[in-house]
Amino acid sequence: MTSQSASDRTGQANAPATQPKAPGPRREPCAPDAPDVRSLPTQWLELHGDALFRYAMALVSDEHRAEDLVQETLLAALEAHQRFAGGATERTWLVSILRHKAIDQRRRDERRQEAQIATDSAVEGNFNAFGKWRTPPSSWAPHPQKLMESEEFWSIFQNCMRALPGAMREAFALRVMGGLSAADTCSVLEIKAANLWTILCRARERLRRCLEHKWFKSGNEA
Repeated sequence: MTSQSASDRTGQANAPATQPKAPGPRREPCAPDAPDVRSLPTQWLELHGDALFRYAMALVSDEHRAEDLVQETLLAALEAHQRFAGGATERTWLVSILRHKAIDQRRRDERRQEAQIATDSAVEGNFNAFGKWRTPPSSWAPHPQKLMESEEFWSIFQNCMRALPGAMREAFALRVMGGLSAADTCSVLEIKAANLWTILCRARERLRRCLEHKWFKSGNEA
């Protein structure tokens, strides 16, 4: 067996080590969060009832229909809970059932209209070519806590929510009002993270304009 020469060994020792590649920019995947611990069906109403009802109200804008949707959702979940694979959180699973129930109900009543959000004049016309506001938003009330306690404000807010296109209303209700994570919201709506950001941006802008017109410019500032 031929041994290496001293010069060969020295050359290997002095050879530069392979430099690791610099990591690229990290992008948050729009994938479901890690599944949580399952609760008993008897606990679902207490743990998830409020969130399901808020989401149902955003979809149907009627308390009785929203209550029926929540009941139908819990019944359907009870029948299917043995088949729940646990690939998503329990709340995400229930919200998905409710959403499909709402879609089925809407299809029975009328042909469902798909929201067109590719362009939105309520957003696009507010910015110049450099992305700056053409007319900056007006200042709102200095005491937001008072708004949260105003029943009249919430009534107008619900009217503005109902005026949103379906996709915007659903996304805002899930992510902002329902408190779902961005990943779970993507999972429920079956959209990508970039699409969710666009939808939420346009939903907030429409709500801002609606509230400015119906509340703040009507002399109702807190």
